[in-house]
Parts: sequence; structure tokens; C-alpha cells
Amino acid sequence: MLNRITWIACLSAVLVGLIGCGPQPTYFAPVTGQVTLDGKPVSDAKILFVPTRYRDASQNILPYAYATTDKEGKYTLRSDGKRRGAAVGQHLVFISTKNLAVKKNDESPPEQEPAKTNEQTEAKPETIPSRYNTESQLYREVKRGTCNQFNFKLKSD
Repeated sequence: MLNRITWIACLSAVLVGLIGCGPQPTYFAPVTGQVTLDGKPVSDAKILFVPTRYRDASQNILPYAYATTDKEGKYTLRSDGKRRGAAVGQHLVFISTKNLAVKKNDESPPEQEPAKTNEQTEAKPETIPSRYNTESQLYREVKRGTCNQFNFKLKSD
């Protein structure tokens, strides 16, 4: 009788351990806010939230979240291009207005006149101080179960 009770207790412990140790999902929470520079809204700024942890508890790779501000400097983050918000946890934040020059390679349909190829698009200069982008020390904690609102009131150098 004692062996049977011991066996059932061991089996129960193993089952509880297996059920409790299953993969945990990566949680996301909505993130919105506004970016201003010297009190004025910053339009067309790129915002990037990069998780400070590379993986979550289930070893899932945590995605970064990003947005572009509108004309009022407001933004709503997206992750993976499909999810609204950012992964729950601590993030390093980068804010930039720089637009890198890229080459466009437009192809026209064969029945039309060929388009110009390798046309250079204009680069947009950086208007945000480096301490908010290349040298950023902006950290924000995205919390589960709440709408996270982060307003960035940036100052010029």
C-alpha cells in the first residue's frame, strides 16, 4: 500500500511539473505617445523600442517595436509588422528623424516607356540630438495589462 501511495505521489509531482513548465507566450501591451523637441511636435520621427532582454522565459526571441510619428508627433507602436504594441519588459528607446538615402529601382511594365533606374532619393538630415538615438540612454518599461503611454519631451543640445 505504501509503495502505491509513493508511486501516485511521484507521478502527481511529475505531472504538475510538466504542466507548469510548458512554453509561456510572449506578452504584448499597447504603447502610444508623443514626441516633442523643445516643446514642438516632431513629425516623421522613427521610434524604435529594443528589448533589453534578448529572449523571454520560454526562449522566444523578443521582437523590437517601431513607429513613425504623425504631424502632431503622435505614435502607436507595432511589433513584427502585425501586432500592436511592444513586448512586455524593459526597452532601450531610439528616436531619429534621419532618412538614409536609398536607390529606387522602379520597373515599368513592358508596354510603357522604361522608368528611370537607380534614381537617388534625398537623404533627410538628423534633427534630434544624438543622446536620443545613436547614444540613447532612454529606457522605458512596457507593462502588461495597461495602455502604456510614453511622451518624449526632447531638448536640443
